[in-house]
Amino acid sequence: MRYKSKGIHIVINAAIVLIIIIITWGFLNQEIGYRRYETATRSYNQAKVLKIDKQELVIEGSNEYLTGYQDITVKFISGKEKGKEINIENSVTATHNIVAKNGQTLIICSDIPENAESYYTVYNYYRTPLIWLISLIFLGIVAMIGGKKGMKSGISLLFTLFVIVCYLLPAMYRGDPPIFTTVIAAALSTAVTLYYLNGLSYKTLIGILSTTMGIIIAGILFFIISKLLIISGYQTDEAESLILISQSTGLQIKDILFAGVLIASLGAVMDVAVSIGSSLYEITSLNPAITGKEIFKSGMNIGKDMIGTMTNTLILAYAGSSLMTLLIFISYGLQYQQLLSSDYLAIELGQAIAGSAAVVITVPVASAFCSLGYPHFNKKTR
Repeated sequence: MRYKSKGIHIVINAAIVLIIIIITWGFLNQEIGYRRYETATRSYNQAKVLKIDKQELVIEGSNEYLTGYQDITVKFISGKEKGKEINIENSVTATHNIVAKNGQTLIICSDIPENAESYYTVYNYYRTPLIWLISLIFLGIVAMIGGKKGMKSGISLLFTLFVIVCYLLPAMYRGDPPIFTTVIAAALSTAVTLYYLNGLSYKTLIGILSTTMGIIIAGILFFIISKLLIISGYQTDEAESLILISQSTGLQIKDILFAGVLIASLGAVMDVAVSIGSSLYEITSLNPAITGKEIFKSGMNIGKDMIGTMTNTLILAYAGSSLMTLLIFISYGLQYQQLLSSDYLAIELGQAIAGSAAVVITVPVASAFCSLGYPHFNKKTR
């Protein structure tokens, strides 16, 4: 059952706009002194390569990458130094493999302290237009194939990214509880996504409840696993830098891992919750006499077919993101006990298991919500 009253939809859309305005206002008016202090003299601007004065590049290794150096003349086309021409020595290494070409646009890092000589380095290729183009093509494909729902899913995706960038990250940075703020962000994202996809309906309400419960379960499971394996945010590679930042901002490092698990499992949990909710909604619509017990049983049967692929999705996603690190472990010849007892494997395993377990548990949770809600829907529509 959908609520088609225009007044209700106007109120909901107005509330979403108000949330966006509040988050935007908070983002634009935040004070992040540490970050500004660290980059007070540094800026990154576009510069066009006018000419390559000299270069010595050689092909290295079996992967045939270039190493050496280039003396290049560039002209700034953005920033405070727009129009200025400078000469830079561009060091080309295996890890900084930025090979300049005539007429190419690069991003130049300018470090201009008050009482010292300015220092310029080649930061990277100028990728901004292509990033936007690829993103727009992706959204266009989604809208073209998905039609109206595809456009709505694109809007909900943008809203999710907006909430993460403009609300979640600043909130955690300034010291707000990571778990609490992540649950709020996940709930907001889920509510807006499902509202735009399914409208105001029982499916939407049950999807929101099921997804939120699944995310909370993921956090609880990871909390238990982290206590058993004795892991926290202090054991990550970025912990040392974050400790310095936390001294100025109040960042709660130990709980960041929990927030990461909640965000990482959000998509898969939402997928399972919505799929079960939609399937049972159709079953209920076709068979109004179905009981809550039968709805729950049908949801469990549907969920069993989904569990294998969805758990594989999460495990493979974590494995894929860790592929380079695992190759490094192999090259170092890590021993069996050394690998299994490492912080890295414990953290990755804990995140993967917690996220996958949340997906599995979302099946009975969503089925239970449907078994309680849909019979009530049947009574109203008879």
